[in-house]
Amino acid sequence: MDRMKAVAALLFGCVLVATSLAAGIEAQGGADGPGGASVTPWPPQYKAGGTPADVLGPDGRTWFPDWTYAGVQGGIPEVTPFAPIEQFGGHADDDADDAPALQDACDAAGQAGGGAVLLGEGTYHLDRKVTITQSGVVIRGAGRDRTKLVIRYNGNERRITDGIIVFAGGDDGERRPLAADGARGDTKLSLEDATDFKVGDWLLVEARSTQRWRTLIESRCRLTPRMVMVRVEAVDGNVVTINQPLRIDFPVIDEASVRSMAPIERCGIEDVYLTQVNRRPHICTVLFTRAVNCWGRRVTVEWTGRMPLYGSRVKWMEIRDCQFSHAHDIGGSGSAYVGWQYSWDCLMENVTTRNMRHAPNVDWACSGCVFRNSTFHYSDAQTHSGWCHENLFENCVIVDPRGRPSGGGSYGHGFWATPPSDRSHGPIGPRNVFYNCDIQNSGQHVVFEDGMVTYGPTGLVLGGMNENWLFLYNRVLSRGPGILLRGAQFDHVIKGNVFAVEGDFAAVVVEEPERSSGLEMVGNVVYGGNGALAAGAASVAALADANRALEHADQVPPRPQPEVPSIFEWQRRNRRWPTTGPGCLRDGRARRAGPLAGSSGQQPARELTRQVLNWQTGEMISNEPDHRLHPRQFGRGMADHQNRDVQVPRPQAAARGLYAVVGGQYDIGLKLRHRVQARGCAGADGHPIDCLVGVPHHLNPVLAERADLLEHVSCDLLDGATFNETNPVV
Repeated sequence: MDRMKAVAALLFGCVLVATSLAAGIEAQGGADGPGGASVTPWPPQYKAGGTPADVLGPDGRTWFPDWTYAGVQGGIPEVTPFAPIEQFGGHADDDADDAPALQDACDAAGQAGGGAVLLGEGTYHLDRKVTITQSGVVIRGAGRDRTKLVIRYNGNERRITDGIIVFAGGDDGERRPLAADGARGDTKLSLEDATDFKVGDWLLVEARSTQRWRTLIESRCRLTPRMVMVRVEAVDGNVVTINQPLRIDFPVIDEASVRSMAPIERCGIEDVYLTQVNRRPHICTVLFTRAVNCWGRRVTVEWTGRMPLYGSRVKWMEIRDCQFSHAHDIGGSGSAYVGWQYSWDCLMENVTTRNMRHAPNVDWACSGCVFRNSTFHYSDAQTHSGWCHENLFENCVIVDPRGRPSGGGSYGHGFWATPPSDRSHGPIGPRNVFYNCDIQNSGQHVVFEDGMVTYGPTGLVLGGMNENWLFLYNRVLSRGPGILLRGAQFDHVIKGNVFAVEGDFAAVVVEEPERSSGLEMVGNVVYGGNGALAAGAASVAALADANRALEHADQVPPRPQPEVPSIFEWQRRNRRWPTTGPGCLRDGRARRAGPLAGSSGQQPARELTRQVLNWQTGEMISNEPDHRLHPRQFGRGMADHQNRDVQVPRPQAAARGLYAVVGGQYDIGLKLRHRVQARGCAGADGHPIDCLVGVPHHLNPVLAERADLLEHVSCDLLDGATFNETNPVV
């Protein structure tokens, strides 16, 4: 604490003196350089937004990735207990190996259809590995301060995809080539052969690291994968409909393909403390691989071999309310990581780490993953390899990311995105986002990587070939530049941040301005440094005001206070749909559902059918009766129809789309503490129809998974807002 105060006094020892600075900078000519020559390595895609993969932000201008899919769908469940480990021969505090008993208990739970294997109070020991291969199995202690698992296994393994406790799905199927490009925003894939694929199957979509691809992104790493795991929603011949829009392109020229997956599902570990007493093996303490909707919560790991709780080839995994500290494999080329690799739409929340190497961290094609409300001591944040894209770091606090050799394995910067010149990792993909984070890197320590000694400990470093990253409302305390942009950089948005710079640097340094364009900087405040918001002015032009440069203060400046403190929660409450472009709901593809039972001029019906339309295609997905609820479970406004039942969806079925409800004026609660009053709705063609009302998807996490299937309607809401194409989810 005294050291931090001393640094703060050194950094902010002078009186605030306001100076004027331009509001923002943008590259001259947008994506073109002098004379119209392009300075971007490919045509920009992401800043313009407007596809089904994009979500318009609260300012009505900035397009974000869609993170409403992240985490265990429907929330982490409370799994019914199966049996205590004592029934299978395990006992606490007897110094015997409990691994065989834990293995037998987990096998039995899986064969019985799932359940929680219970570990009581005391200390259990694992002298060998445990592998779970059946869905629905949970390992549950009595509390991480009451149940302790001591790992005494002493093997020599070093693989990242190995662990002491492993939850593992089945092998992948054979490659099925795409017959046409899979474009960003697509939800349909044309295959050369979709034989035997069926609704509910899991697919791995992949484009290979061809020479063409590596040349385009200037990658010296032979492996720069593009992958995503998706679920089959419909099959029509050789055309497969998937559960969410693609985030990147999967071109046929790069041998794009799909292969089936057989993941383990709905497994977890919770309420337990683990520690590895031997330096080896250098493997994960707990690993989930080829898994869906799995989790770790209320878990403490001290002294892991490699990663404390990790996911590889997982989707919708959640790590919540955990603490991780110290790893045996940390320095040099160690990999004490906290995060995921080859993983998609995962969520980490309320996690604290100490003395890891890279934390938080994503590797190898990760996308849609979210780290939030977590604190990471003595490690750097990284997008560490393999074209990771559209991940979110929100309200993450990075404290003193000590560089090696004095501090362990980190590179010494608050955040690091690997460059294309890195032969082991390659460049990082588009539109990763830092929102309302706190990067504290003002200490004196060594830094790693060629060319970085000049800058010293830096806030955030982007290595090159990076498109449309968003840095919004963060505080960055650094001895070097707040943000260092190296190599090709374009269309970044740097808005509302507070930078405190110790050295003689600008807040943002553009290292190769001739390769950078479209940089937008608005509403930032800079303390100290050389008084400049940005260096690299040969490629930028000042816009107006709203950025400010201030001299050193006598105290650490406060963090920004954005009107929307969480973009993740905002999206779940209030997703906005495209109003222009290919994702627009006004492009004529959405259509009215036809006459509804109970509508004006018709006799009230005792049952309604569930009519679900895909707004993108107008196709009828289903037209069938659904779960019945009596009118007394609704609010007021039902007097004219009190004597008949009304069809509404089960929460689980609500993921299928938007549902037909009888006409008139109803106040619908559905026990969700969210009331909607629908009056006088109109279809996309303007023809009056009875209102289509769905369970609000932000109140039922299952709906986030299928938010792309919503009929376009226009209704008045109880709060006076408009239910229309820019706000159809209420």
